[in-house]
This record gives sequence, structure tokens and C-alpha cells, in this order.
Amino acid sequence: MKNNDCSLISKYRSVLMGIAIAMIMFCHFDVAQLHHDIPVNFIARTFHTFTVGVDIFLFLSGVGLYYSFTKKKTTYIDFQKKRIVRLFPLYFVIAGITYFISDLIINNLGIGKFLRDLFFVSWFTEASTRYWYILAIAVFYLIFPFLYKYIHSGSNGVIKAIIFSICWYIAVEVLCYFIPGVSSFRIALERLPIFTIGIYCGKLSYDSVKLKNNVIIVVWILGFFLFGVFKTSLFCNIAEPLYYPVRALLSLAIIITVIAFFEFFKSKMETFHGILVMVFSWFGSVTLELYLLHQSYMILFDFPYKAFYYCIVAFCLPTITAVLITIYRKKKVRK
Repeated sequence: MKNNDCSLISKYRSVLMGIAIAMIMFCHFDVAQLHHDIPVNFIARTFHTFTVGVDIFLFLSGVGLYYSFTKKKTTYIDFQKKRIVRLFPLYFVIAGITYFISDLIINNLGIGKFLRDLFFVSWFTEASTRYWYILAIAVFYLIFPFLYKYIHSGSNGVIKAIIFSICWYIAVEVLCYFIPGVSSFRIALERLPIFTIGIYCGKLSYDSVKLKNNVIIVVWILGFFLFGVFKTSLFCNIAEPLYYPVRALLSLAIIITVIAFFEFFKSKMETFHGILVMVFSWFGSVTLELYLLHQSYMILFDFPYKAFYYCIVAFCLPTITAVLITIYRKKKVRK
């Protein structure tokens, strides 16, 4: 990355969020095949790598929250209220309709199942991770001000963030080992560190700090190299505990790569650069809608496991619906 200014993270934040949500919409192909007891094929295993989109998104969420919290000093209650108003009404509308159709009409599972699914109780009782991200990010919002204060009070923020992340990973793995039920929550718990790193990097971006090239290169190499080693299963006995730390590093390497790519084409192919920025920025502006719609269509269409139908249901339908929602909102604002 020629320009090592951390403010580029903020500059391309919407683009990166758009890329991340696109990756997330493609990453559940293996889940669809497993849902139908079909052996996971090569395409599905490849798409599974796109789960790193969640890590990218959480990193960027940490960055964005730093900006919001720093620019507008607000009370803890007002800070949480703003995010709850954005997050939960849309969730209850889309997930409520989805579970009403799936639980009560299609599968006739009863009102109890409907309520357990809608209020995330199924995650605790049945290890069901549908819409898990909504509850997870809500909890991350709750603890964000405390992480912000911990990292940015005094000096050595990077050391604090790294130490916290390592200790958190170890603590979660120990809990999973001694309390098997905790494993159902690894998908969320072990992603708190990348969110924490995002909070630290938010300051670097906000202050336009320029990193040394060797730091960027080391992070880039570590991310892709460790992921490559991890995928070869050379260390299969420690692969599971390293799953989320490796993806956290990979997410940082991908962010570096994407920024370098866009900066390169900005100077070489301005029109192409502008089109890509416009497209992915739009995706980045409706990430919550796309995530909820993706999950809903997957549930309602019973997790299509053939590649063509999966792309239609998991990506095309959510995108088309999000476009219609955007058009409706613009018309409503004009009125």
C-alpha cells in the first residue's frame, strides 16, 4: 500500500463494508448443503472462507463507533438508544415476518417456537445461530464505551488491545473446553477481539496516523500466510482454537489489499474506480437490510444447496429487495 495513511480506512469504510456484506451473503453455501445432509463440495468450502466478511465488518464497526463516540460526546444511554433504534425495529419486522411464515405457517411449530426464535432464546436452548449477529452486535454496543475507555485512556493503546484480545481468546477457549455449551457462542465471543482492534485502529484513522511500511507488510503476510497454513490442516490438532484469531488477521490483510487495490485504480482508471466505489458503497449503506434479508430468504427457501439457486436466493433476492427499500425510502423523504 503506497499510501500508508490510516485515514484510508475511513475513506473506504463504506466500500469495505459493501465487500464484507457481499462475502457474508455467499459464505453460507456450506451451511445450506449441511442442512440437507449433502457432502460439502469444493465451491461451498471456498465460499466458507468468506465468513471473514463478518470479521471485516466488526473491525469496521469498531472504527466507525470510535468516530461517532469521539466526534459527538454523548451519554451512555443516548449512545445506546441511537443504535437500538437503528438495529432492533428492522430486525423485528423482517425476522418477525420470516419466523411467522416459517414457524407458524410452513412448519406449524407453534407460538412458543416462534417466540424462542424471535427473541434469540433458541440460540441458548438449541444452538440456533440464525440472526446471531444482531444480538452479538447489540452486546458489543453495550460494552463499547468501556473498551473505548480502557484502550484510549493513557498510552500504549495497541498493547492494551492486543493483550485484551489474546487473554479473551484464551479465556473463551478454556470455557469451551470445560463448559461444552459455551461452544455455541464462539461465533460471537471470539469475534470481540477484532472489534476491539477496530476500536484501537479507529484512533489511528481519525488522527490520520501513517504506519511504517514494514508494519503493514508484516500484517499482510501474516494474515494470508497463517490462513494458508491453517487451510492445509498441517496443525489439525490446534486448528479449531486458531480458527477465529487466524480469520481476524486475514480480515486485516484483506482490508490492506482492498485499500491498495482501490488506491491503485484511482490513479490508473478513474472511471472504473468511481463505478466500483459507487456500487460497493451502496452495498455498504444497506448492510443491515442485506444481512437480515439474506438470512430470511435462506430460511424461507429452506437453504438452497445448488450453486445457481443459492446465488439467486442468498444474493440476488436480498439485493433486489434492498434496492426496492432504498427507492421507497427516497420517495418517502421527498414527500
